[in-house]
Amino acid sequence: MLTNRKKNAVARLLLSAALGPLLVGGAMAAGVALPPGYHLQDGDFVSDPQTFEWGTLQLKLTIHDGAITAADALQMPAHRRRSVELSEMAKPILLSEAVQSQKAQVNIVSSATLTSVAFQNAMVSALTKAMVH
Repeated sequence: MLTNRKKNAVARLLLSAALGPLLVGGAMAAGVALPPGYHLQDGDFVSDPQTFEWGTLQLKLTIHDGAITAADALQMPAHRRRSVELSEMAKPILLSEAVQSQKAQVNIVSSATLTSVAFQNAMVSALTKAMVH
């Protein structure tokens, strides 16, 4: 079991490693750069809720054979009309890219920057929960 301190360090590594083809001396599971000795276990992993200016975002990632095989939005910002518009625009793009790119650092969706950043943070949260040593 990872301590909170180790989980935070691993989360930072995941996000920074996902910025490019950087492999931080560890295994690469389906394009997700992991620290040495870590791998992604199979199953469904729910991110911590990511609350930001437009609302709350929460994801569920499905991992199979070390790869992200599905991404589902459990919660998208919807407390204002503009929140709903941004969520409806960004959601299919971000979910598709999560599976296709196999990394937490998905591209920022134009006009939905904060939603995209919250999505990236939710990806890191779920992937961190999937990691085992």
